[in-house]
Amino acid sequence: MAMAADFVVRHMSRKELSASDISEGRVYLPTELVQNLGRADGTERVTVFDVQMNPSTMNFCRRRDQRAFLGDGWRQFVIEKGFTKDDTVIFYVLRPRGGGINPTYFQIIRREDEGRAIGQFDLNRELQF
Repeated sequence: MAMAADFVVRHMSRKELSASDISEGRVYLPTELVQNLGRADGTERVTVFDVQMNPSTMNFCRRRDQRAFLGDGWRQFVIEKGFTKDDTVIFYVLRPRGGGINPTYFQIIRREDEGRAIGQFDLNRELQF
């Protein structure tokens, strides 16, 4: 299992989950988060952690119109974490400590767990809102 200390938080964004985010097997990421990722169009596998740093694997898909979503694997994550419509979740972009932009990892947590997640990271002024 990955340790939170192995990562630095680079970006974060909040989103209230819609009915389609829960039922359609994908969640579109907030625009401000996507703009900071610097990734090319296409699909790749990414690791997504919950608040306890348990990993899940999902498809990260970026479209030509600069929108992006988490697809394959998202539905199972929703079921396991018990997310429902109107839950506010926080997306964190994590990068390995020591530099570089790849690989990118995500952490997705409920807003009410925010203090637990932030407390696990050394934010050292690298967090951007």
